[in-house]
Amino acid sequence: MRNKTILKSAEISIGDFLKIEPMLGVVFYHFVQYAVEYDLPVVITSMIDEAPNRVSSTHNEGRAIDIRASKEWTDLHTVRVCNKLNELYARKYGTAPAEKKPRVIICHDAGTGKHFHLQIRRNLILFK
Repeated sequence: MRNKTILKSAEISIGDFLKIEPMLGVVFYHFVQYAVEYDLPVVITSMIDEAPNRVSSTHNEGRAIDIRASKEWTDLHTVRVCNKLNELYARKYGTAPAEKKPRVIICHDAGTGKHFHLQIRRNLILFK
């Protein structure tokens, strides 16, 4: 198995990892663990994004990461990683519109190409 590096677009800096919510980091690193196991690329396309034209504030708040779903990410891998992460984390940390099941990861095309969207809900208290 080759050892693939986590790739990133030019807009992502190492400092962005320090700005994300800790639980999002846990979900992200579990995603990376799956990718490494199956030799799949992880290309981060959006993390901390303070663009004023964003519809939601999740990226600005450090609660969301977008990862390109390149051709190596087959439908089987996409379903497996989404099911696994949602099974493990969605009930406690997931988010959803009203009347929908909470999730921490989806794979969709929001107009810029197929990508994974990892997101956690706001106001998490990890330790009491």
